Amino acid sequence: MRNICFIGLPYSGKSNLGKKLSLIKNRKFIETDNILKERYGKINNIIKKKGVNKFLFLENKCALSVNCNESIISTGGSMIYNNEAMQHFKYKLNSDIIHLELSLDEFKNRIKNLEKR
Repeated sequence: MRNICFIGLPYSGKSNLGKKLSLIKNRKFIETDNILKERYGKINNIIKKKGVNKFLFLENKCALSVNCNESIISTGGSMIYNNEAMQHFKYKLNSDIIHLELSLDEFKNRIKNLEKR
């Protein structure tokens, strides 16, 4: 059975949908942002201290560390900028990639405080 991997903007519902689907399908849930936070700290702090390019490098590194079968994966909002990571999810992990779309108006409604990220 294939993995299911959610991609999309921040606040598009990747984590919420992924958690719910993992419970319904009785599958492991993996959130790449949590891997990143556990290893390197808060996303906002990484970007402030190390810059966007280093953040993307670390995000890619965390994505490539994921090794799973029959799981539900929620990626960080900027994962699509990492071609190597996307290839890893699609081909190496045999994942169906599902893009959750979010309109600009809905994004503005959902965004709360980026400092907490």
